[in-house]
Amino acid sequence: MDILHVDMDAFFASVEILLNPALKNKPLAVGGRNPSGIVTTASYEARKYGVHSAMPMFMAKSLCPNLIVVPTRKGVYGEVSRKVFGYLEHYGYKMEQVSIDEAYLDITGAKDPAALAKTMQREVARRFGLSMSCGLSYNKFLAKIASDMDKPAGFTVIDEARGREIIKDLPISKIHGIGKKTAARLRELGIHTGADLLLLERDFLKESFGKMGTELYDRVRGVDLRLVEPGRKRKSIGTEETFPETRSRAFFKERLMESARQTAFLMEKKGIVGYTVTVKIKTRDFDTHTKSKTFPEPVEGEKALYREAKALFDSLYGGEKLRLLGLSVSALEENYSRQLRFL
Repeated sequence: MDILHVDMDAFFASVEILLNPALKNKPLAVGGRNPSGIVTTASYEARKYGVHSAMPMFMAKSLCPNLIVVPTRKGVYGEVSRKVFGYLEHYGYKMEQVSIDEAYLDITGAKDPAALAKTMQREVARRFGLSMSCGLSYNKFLAKIASDMDKPAGFTVIDEARGREIIKDLPISKIHGIGKKTAARLRELGIHTGADLLLLERDFLKESFGKMGTELYDRVRGVDLRLVEPGRKRKSIGTEETFPETRSRAFFKERLMESARQTAFLMEKKGIVGYTVTVKIKTRDFDTHTKSKTFPEPVEGEKALYREAKALFDSLYGGEKLRLLGLSVSALEENYSRQLRFL
């Protein structure tokens, strides 16, 4: 297969620069302006100072005192996203858009896949004035790695032989599916790179990390059987964490706040909102309990998400020791399509 991953470079910031050329070549962050806000996207000039997505805004400003901050305008980014990916869809290949600024295309059967990808990249820049990085490989996992290797406006091809070598040298944090918490647990085991991860057996990974462990075993060997699925809709978004058994309410509150922050960030980045909030707990005896609530209006932002999740947790938790806590949002819809109705 020939799988192409396309990723718009610093998308929100790039759109702001497109609309206001005076921002070009200046350190720019898109996100919440108040001290508790977070950076949604940083321009490459800001990244030189260490500013990055999901960073608290006060920290970003301390790293870059001359940082220009503009508020997020979801409706505007959604409009541009639909135009760009609508154009790419017209090439006639299967396309799966996975967020407001990235997509996979299955260009298997193209006469010259690399030339086709470069044409797409060049035409997006010409038609829309936006930079797009591309990665071409034989599966989704490696295509995504490839698109991130030479940003901005990069184009990288990874074949099977090169893929194995690249994965060996990858820090585990760069392997798709490994988040901060999983990376921390792996580092505790002395696992820092793909080469280290190759030493772990499938059964050990499955026992330690569940379904994700099996996926990690395959991914680090360059195996990813996922297909490009046009029109695929995400059913839910959220996080869950396994930890040593505890009944500390202060700990649970802290983890819920962090889960709300991460989930709110992911929802904003992907341009979606949700109407149903679910809290999941697992007891020391491995009994799993969940509680959900559906709201007439979407739950947006980390404060609202934490408030509703905390209420659900308080009504669900009975004081027993827990080993897992999760928060998710479902009944999703595109946030930028709702915003556009008011533009």
